[in-house]
Amino acid sequence: VKLNQPTATSTSSQPNYSDWTLFRNGYSLPLPPDWKNTSDTGGTAVLEVGDSPESTIGSIQQISITVISDAKSTGQRFTTQKEFDDWSKVEGEVQGSIQKLDNLMIDNEKAIELLDESGGENELMVITWIRKDNRNFYINFKGNQKYETDDAVAIDYILSNFKFTSPPITGSKK
Repeated sequence: VKLNQPTATSTSSQPNYSDWTLFRNGYSLPLPPDWKNTSDTGGTAVLEVGDSPESTIGSIQQISITVISDAKSTGQRFTTQKEFDDWSKVEGEVQGSIQKLDNLMIDNEKAIELLDESGGENELMVITWIRKDNRNFYINFKGNQKYETDDAVAIDYILSNFKFTSPPITGSKK
């Protein structure tokens, strides 16, 4: 049984998103065109909602994507292949404020979707964790309310269109 997980339903119209690509870290994802890259340091890019009404993605205000090769040295949780495998095997697991939502496939790679409720009931944080080539990819969706159906639909759309690029070399927006 999956707790607190809304059902994602497809919409008849496809959003007007454009691909945002960070080649240096090896990925591309769709976002509304006026979202802003507010920080791109080391292995983390922070993307924030734009000013137009069309830039709204449910209640999501920020997406951060972190790529780490040696997560143990950064103090990052969810780091090793063993942890990844263990989380993959459980259903609806809750550890502290972290709840497992689902196992996913993102661009043909296994992924784990988690809900982090440490920010309280008025803060949304959905974490998608992918292990690829001994690197951890953390895609964090942060919003200002509980995880609702609009958020699930938006997150599902972005993740289903997330692509790994090869080889990771430089940063750009296209």
